[in-house]
This record gives sequence, structure tokens and C-alpha cells, in this order.
Amino acid sequence: MPCSDVTEVLSLTLDHQDRVSHYSLVKLTCGGGVGNPSLLRKWIENRPAAEVLATKPDLMMEVFPTTSSTWEYLAIKHLLAVQSGLHALLGDTPSTSNDICMIDTVEHGPSGVRMLAQIKVDILTEAITACGGCGSCETKATP
Repeated sequence: MPCSDVTEVLSLTLDHQDRVSHYSLVKLTCGGGVGNPSLLRKWIENRPAAEVLATKPDLMMEVFPTTSSTWEYLAIKHLLAVQSGLHALLGDTPSTSNDICMIDTVEHGPSGVRMLAQIKVDILTEAITACGGCGSCETKATP
């Protein structure tokens, strides 16, 4: 029986040049990834944080095509989760229990800055709406 808690844990690491060196998104309750814990790894790793923040979902889908609307939704969910985490980490948005991203820990080490945060997928999903059936998605608002 599926779990009703849709909160996911975002692990995000920025290197010393503010590039995303690692990320994963897994369910809080069981630690399982929905789709793939690092679905956008090939696209996102070693990309500057500013570039990730500036990327619109439709542009990302052009360079990272998927095979179905389910995978498209998951890819956009991952992008918006990472963007929400970056915004919270950089202090651009609040990080409370009422927000998409609530930071649990931030650590600094030899590989850079690592953040663990809870992503409220139910709130994040509200930002994703299907457009007129053309096969791509757009966001109502950037988290």
C-alpha cells in the first residue's frame, strides 16, 4: 500500500565554484526514489547554480527529452525541487515548515556545501500545471 506522506528529502551539494556537484531526491518515509533519485544527474551536475536557477522547465525538456508524460512530470518535479533547494540555501526564499523547501542541515567540507532539506511535494506539485495537452508542462510560479 503506498505511503500517504509525499515529503521527499533533497540532498544537494555545491562545490567551491557554486556548481551542483551532486543531488538526490528520495522519499522521506522509505528512502526510495520516485523514478530515479538523481533523475537529472547527467544534465545538472557540474552546472553553475545560477544557471540551474535560471532554467525554465520547457527549456530543460528540450535538452533533456523524456519518453512519457510521467517521466516529464518527474523531471520537472526534480528541477523545481533543486531550484527550491537552491533558493532556500541562498536565502532567496523562506525555509519554514510551510514552504516547499525546509532546510534540515547545511554542512561545509572539503567538497563544498552540502544541504539536506525536506521538499513538500504536495506544495511543489501545485506549481506544475499541464498546459493545453501539447505534451509539455509549464509552471504557475517559480518556487
